[in-house]
Amino acid sequence: MTHYSSLLRVLLCVFAGIASTRSAAAAITSPYEAGELIVLFDSTAHAVIEATLTASRANQTNVGVTEFDLIGSVHQLQVIQAMPQADLSEFSRRLYVLVFPVSADVVSIAEAYSALSYVASAEPNYLLQIMGGAEASSADDPPAVLVTPSVGGVEPGELLVLLAVDSVAAIEA
Repeated sequence: MTHYSSLLRVLLCVFAGIASTRSAAAAITSPYEAGELIVLFDSTAHAVIEATLTASRANQTNVGVTEFDLIGSVHQLQVIQAMPQADLSEFSRRLYVLVFPVSADVVSIAEAYSALSYVASAEPNYLLQIMGGAEASSADDPPAVLVTPSVGGVEPGELLVLLAVDSVAAIEA
């Protein structure tokens, strides 16, 4: 697995992990958020990154790049969401959530976007389950992260880390 893919998975947890926890039944039903795809652009794709950021801020789904827009059109792209930290870091500026209808085959759509030369990685927005729930955790006993075997692309020995938004200050300290 590439460095970018591993880093993308951690950021998926932060970005999508701003999200709520999921029940075990939901994680078993589908290993990823229905209709959501995470796309990381190549660091050299400055024009595409800026066009996508502009489109996301304008609530548009066309970025002005023919093959990217064609995939979105064919699969009914509904929303492009930039990382909340897009103005703070070059890496965050390259990471987007694309939202399609919940019935969309995001695995196939990910393959289509991955074939684009300026896309470093495209993957479904995988769900993670926090074991023990918020009521069982404390600062001394943070919740464990469970990665179910059904989560595609997770290799033995890899660790996905889910960080709460308010954990960033503690990590930086």
